[in-house]
Amino acid sequence: MSGRAALDAIGKRRPELLELATCLALVGRPDRELVRRMRRDRQPRSTIELELELWSSPIVSLKTARELTFASPALLELRERLQADSKLLAECWRVAAPWL
Repeated sequence: MSGRAALDAIGKRRPELLELATCLALVGRPDRELVRRMRRDRQPRSTIELELELWSSPIVSLKTARELTFASPALLELRERLQADSKLLAECWRVAAPWL
């Protein structure tokens, strides 16, 4: 499945998960702390289950105890989507800036 197809499938099923992944694409290899901070900022009513879904999703190619790595095709597509939405980019940048 291509990066775009995987993201479209996630977006149809869980749009909040797609938004979280899109914001985290700024970093590419976000650690647990950033994932949590971004979730709480972007999806304040969500639970930790949203983070768990991201960690186990098909758009993540590698995960360690400390960080996850997006699959390259998904990361490129996420960054394109983020670049196309300047408001979302600014909001995500505000949260992710300390990690950049």
